Amino acid sequence: MDEKKPLISIIVPVYNVEDYIEECLESLVKQTYKNLEIILIDDGSTDNSGEICDDYVLKDTRIKCFHQINQGVGAARNKGLEVAEGELIGFVDPDDYCDLEMFLEMYKSMKEDEADIVCCRWITINRGLISGVSGYEFAEQKKILSNLDMAEFYVQSMDWPVWN
Repeated sequence: MDEKKPLISIIVPVYNVEDYIEECLESLVKQTYKNLEIILIDDGSTDNSGEICDDYVLKDTRIKCFHQINQGVGAARNKGLEVAEGELIGFVDPDDYCDLEMFLEMYKSMKEDEADIVCCRWITINRGLISGVSGYEFAEQKKILSNLDMAEFYVQSMDWPVWN
């Protein structure tokens, strides 16, 4: 019998992204990993982003939306961390969309490798065309045992934004 998969809280800071947020949310609600909590933090949007988020709350019970005055992306992410109930945390930016297998594959990798942190590569798309692939491709698995190891790893691999 399959073990119950842990809840993953996905935090999405939202600010004036009405042109992108629906594609982002569709990619999250359609994930093959289903035990998700999708936390939207509307950081004082002045466009229709907040209303779009509220509409999605009505469409999917896994989605929660919180509205706050504009305090910046860091404060929005921190608010998401405060309210998150998941055992695992993921960050997604509102102008991005995820492969539908992303969270399942990252969870499987985390379990197989007994990892505390999992990152993946990403593709940059401009005007419908792929303009680059980013992220570090590891030749071997790394075990990080101390803060010093983590700092060294980060300097060597760079290019790991919060949303990854």
